[in-house]
Amino acid sequence: MDSKNVEDRIRNLLGIPEEESLINIYENEVKGKIYYLLKTYNPLDKKIKSYRIKRKLESQILSLWREREEILKKE
Repeated sequence: MDSKNVEDRIRNLLGIPEEESLINIYENEVKGKIYYLLKTYNPLDKKIKSYRIKRKLESQILSLWREREEILKKE
């Protein structure tokens, strides 16, 4: 599987438009709870957007993200 395939699966789960490129996932702590946010960049608007990863999808998206990082290291 290639990184494009994994990125498409992440986009489909979060409802991110195809033209936005995925940048990174980071943690945000609010009142002792950790939330994960996915940053994307849209070259058409030249803006960075953040999408909050829902709790139901956290483990699935984080594992896909790790898989994507491993693929990118090999390339």
